[in-house]
Amino acid sequence: HFAGARLAVSVLLREGHRRIAFLSPPVDGTTSLEERLEGYRQALSDAMLPLDARLVVKGDRQEKLAQFFRENGDVTAVFAAVSGMGLRAMDALDEADLRVPGDVSLIIFDTYDHASYFRVPPTCIVQQEKEIGREAAKLLFSVMRDPNRERRKIVLPPRLAAGRSVAPPRPGRREG
Repeated sequence: HFAGARLAVSVLLREGHRRIAFLSPPVDGTTSLEERLEGYRQALSDAMLPLDARLVVKGDRQEKLAQFFRENGDVTAVFAAVSGMGLRAMDALDEADLRVPGDVSLIIFDTYDHASYFRVPPTCIVQQEKEIGREAAKLLFSVMRDPNRERRKIVLPPRLAAGRSVAPPRPGRREG
């Protein structure tokens, strides 16, 4: 989760974006979302950019997102931490008369299988879900065979699935 978010935001930074919003359902108590937020923060820190708390939106109401985009015209990119937020972000951007990727670029965590629901094929961070499941099953069975077995953590790297929702910031679009 951390590495995937860091990758997403790093891609947006390499494209030239500096005002990148983080959109997520409420984060507190959900480890995967907390790690994605931390990956967002780390990518900004790696680029020596300060974290602007106003660009971290936790909540999934469509009206709130549209208002956010109207009030934050300097946002040129969005990292949506879950697919539902990506869908709502795209609709909210439409409501705010902003287009993906012409006005605002968008990367979504873990929604590649749902890409057909988007008007613009999204760029996504994809987890190796089947491989994660296989490795988890192996670990479970090894612990069942030997309950005293040393516990280990396996981290599989995410990958970027390029869609058509990312472009450099449009000239003339103001950045804060």
